[in-house]
Amino acid sequence: DESVSEPVKVDNRRPEAVNLSFDAGTLKGIARDNLSLIRYLEYSIDGGEWKFFGPKDGVFDDRDEAFEVKLDSLKPGPHSIAVRATDEEGNIGVEKISVRLK
Repeated sequence: DESVSEPVKVDNRRPEAVNLSFDAGTLKGIARDNLSLIRYLEYSIDGGEWKFFGPKDGVFDDRDEAFEVKLDSLKPGPHSIAVRATDEEGNIGVEKISVRLK
């Protein structure tokens, strides 16, 4: 016997956070995945607790999700800000940016 199945999507590539920038207290960027929808975004400041935030349009419905998140609590000095993106298949990607506030 022989059977042909429906196509199966295999997504084992992590999403990316690209075009990260920080200006006037706002972290901006794009979470991107090649096959799956972005489902979750988080940030961490200086290795601290991960905090959830949503995409700029308010809906997780695309493979590219632009985001802007206001980070008012940063004090002057150097900081490392990490962004963690999770896609619908559970793959996780982390990128970071270093900033220095005056």
